[in-house]
Amino acid sequence: MQEQHFLAVPAEMTIANIGQCQVILMSALRTVCEVCFDLAGLRKIDTAGIQLLLLVIREAKQRGVSINWLNKNTVLQEAEKKLGFENRLITPLGRII
Repeated sequence: MQEQHFLAVPAEMTIANIGQCQVILMSALRTVCEVCFDLAGLRKIDTAGIQLLLLVIREAKQRGVSINWLNKNTVLQEAEKKLGFENRLITPLGRII
């Protein structure tokens, strides 16, 4: 099993492409102990994207995989705020580097 994997989060995480995003993000959890998701390129996220991030976090926890988030992202922070997750989705569930 590899130690760490870096992965850029897709630019759009919406209902239109959520299946593809799920394949990309979930595959990162299969062979590592730690995943660093880079949020810098995220430009659009909706409720489906937030739900996918929650699923990835839950799955990582079940597999014993640590998650770190690279680069704070205002798009994600705004979506969290609108959905009532402000400072609760990313910060407590994975370190932001």
